[in-house]
Amino acid sequence: MTKFQLWSRDEYGAGSILFTSEKIDEVIKRCKEEVTNINVNNALTTDDRERNWEAYMVVVESGFKRDTKKYIYDCGDPRIRNKVHAITADGDVATMTIQDINKPVIRIYLGNISTSRKEEIDWHATDARRKIIESIDHSDLNDKTQFFIKKV
Repeated sequence: MTKFQLWSRDEYGAGSILFTSEKIDEVIKRCKEEVTNINVNNALTTDDRERNWEAYMVVVESGFKRDTKKYIYDCGDPRIRNKVHAITADGDVATMTIQDINKPVIRIYLGNISTSRKEEIDWHATDARRKIIESIDHSDLNDKTQFFIKKV
């Protein structure tokens, strides 16, 4: 059975394994919780949070509506910064690059900003002009802690 690990890599390049599970949904949920705890569940005001977020998770999806695979970003190999794992509904896992995805869409997840935990409102990174960051090489991601998921 395939296992997945939640990793973090800080601004100095030090990596840590935070969680391991055979269920990818558990790992994704834990990843989102970790990022939310760092960026949202703190004493900063909303305006300060927007300018001073510290951690992120790369979310990769296909813009092709018929694509039912779940894509998991894995920057575990610094030589291949665009590595993803495609997971089918049957649980089959294939490793590929972002360029192999039909119409790839990239978002930088910063946390859950819902006022009620009954619904989830995702906060995604924007640049100084409030344009959504759609690149894993964007300069605003430098010196931040990155969370990602590795297949083991």
